[in-house]
Amino acid sequence: VAWPAPERLLATLTGLDGKPITGKDEGDAEDIARLGGALLMSFERRHRILAYATDETKVRAISPPPGLDKAPVNGGIEALTQLPGGRLLAILEAATAVSGGASSGTSLAWI
Repeated sequence: VAWPAPERLLATLTGLDGKPITGKDEGDAEDIARLGGALLMSFERRHRILAYATDETKVRAISPPPGLDKAPVNGGIEALTQLPGGRLLAILEAATAVSGGASSGTSLAWI
């Protein structure tokens, strides 16, 4: 495996305005997945998915899946992965956000 230079492994997350994301409410990043030519990152508290161009020049928002706005503050998208055909799977952390709650063992997921 050819690893990138250490300075390429760490970077400050920036928001849509290009400024560094700071604080727990804005910066509660949960997972990262590669999709096409971008790295997608999910965030809790202020639920969203941001797409970072691999050349680090652009950040854009991905349209949130329906119902994400009803997720608990600390129970947003916990897992992201690319599926065959360029689709994205996003899994909600909090089973309490769905009918039946945690006792059902069910959590929302979107493709």
